[in-house]
Order: sequence, then C-alpha cells, then structure tokens
Amino acid sequence: DGTDSFLSFGGLAGASILLAAKLSIFHLQKTLSEEVLIKTLKNRIKALEEENKQLKDQVQKLHGKLF
Repeated sequence: DGTDSFLSFGGLAGASILLAAKLSIFHLQKTLSEEVLIKTLKNRIKALEEENKQLKDQVQKLHGKLF
C-alpha cells in the first residue's frame, strides 16, 4: 500500500516538504501568469497609444483642411 512510500519519504516531515513544493510550484505558475498578463497589457497599451497618435494626426490634418 501507499503507507510504505509515505513513511519512507519522512512521514509528516515528508508531507510538509511535498506541500511546500506544491505551494512553491503554484506561486511560480501564478507569477508566470501575472508576468504574461502584464506583458500582454503593456503591448496592448502600446498599440492603443500608437493608434491614438495616428488618430490625433488625422484630426490635425482634417482640422487644417477646414480652416
């Protein structure tokens, strides 16, 4: 049964190590997900800023043609 492997891993100390490892992996995955989200949002902001600049340029050109 699984008792032998549990005891050979160190009983409660082994379970604590496993739990710590799982939490560490969870935090790493969360951090990586957050980094991907931040990078995606920064890229989106950059694209929107460029689009905004182009639209402002168009408005300036059209404004110049009206007056």
